[in-house]
Amino acid sequence: VWGAPPAYIDSIRASCVLLTHGHMDHIGAIFSHARAHQLTFGGSSVPTYYVPLEILPLVEAAQKAMTAIDAAGRDDHSLLQMNLVGVTPGQEVVLPFRKLSGVELFVRPFRTTHAGCPSVGYILGTRWRRTELKAAYRGLPGEELRDLARSGVDLKDEVVSEELDVAYTGDTTIDALLTSLGNETATTISSSSDDDVKLENKQSQLYQCHTFLCECTFLDTESQDLARDRGHMHVNDVVRLLKLRVDESSSNMQRIILLHISGRYGASQALASLADAIPPHFHDRVDVAVMSLSGSEKYQELATGGASGEWTVSLLAYVQRKQQQVQEQETAPMTNQLDPVSTLRVDST
Repeated sequence: VWGAPPAYIDSIRASCVLLTHGHMDHIGAIFSHARAHQLTFGGSSVPTYYVPLEILPLVEAAQKAMTAIDAAGRDDHSLLQMNLVGVTPGQEVVLPFRKLSGVELFVRPFRTTHAGCPSVGYILGTRWRRTELKAAYRGLPGEELRDLARSGVDLKDEVVSEELDVAYTGDTTIDALLTSLGNETATTISSSSDDDVKLENKQSQLYQCHTFLCECTFLDTESQDLARDRGHMHVNDVVRLLKLRVDESSSNMQRIILLHISGRYGASQALASLADAIPPHFHDRVDVAVMSLSGSEKYQELATGGASGEWTVSLLAYVQRKQQQVQEQETAPMTNQLDPVSTLRVDST
């Protein structure tokens, strides 16, 4: 895709795409993505797009229209191939990746609140399935276990363990992230199992994820009410969330990545506002997504030591670098005054 940013180029390989809601800035690129995926893999892989169930008919209609447009002049053959799957909060979706050694990747949608439109966030996790000898048969001689197995006795139990890896809020207000959703029975969407999975409280799961991708659209004081009216988070909401949830001893979050920052703020202004608003003891866990920052300054932050990864800026590294710059500026006049003296001493020797 000529002229596309690196993040989009990387995303072309994705065979599963999770969509939080139907606003154009979040869903508009799926058709170009599906076409680029088709060209890249020659039809051997058809990507699947998971969307809130309420908007599935609209997305299917859009797919039909875009397919017809793409097929024009190609003997009615379209390069736009895609699977669409509707999801609702309470479902667990087992992703159709190849399972190695009993490993499953799954997502659990949770309800969000965004300007009255149907919207969800996602929890992504990993599940391991293994078998172990039942307690009643442990310690028995091998020959006896062999005879029991040959006689048809079931000697093993299946042990299931899981880890919650990533939570992604999509666009939302803080309300959905604080309100308890209660216990729900989740239907597992999988070719291998139709069992119902009893899910614990969604918000408890949300804060058990290692990485939390959280929207933070508005940063200035004047936009506090605007953030709520438009169904978004303000940086003060993020601070409240950190204090109420992430500071809890039961929280497992190790990294919070802020994204969806409004383009009204330049990169320097955005980072400075975040550093001022977020308490210092959270700085070592908070990163900012580079693609959410506006202007060319965002790449300067990567180049000057603020990066904690290829696509994020560490808030702690940003603050430390700014402090170092201030110290250098404060000592610069003193250094300039001493330079001539130092030169004379060197010359005199």
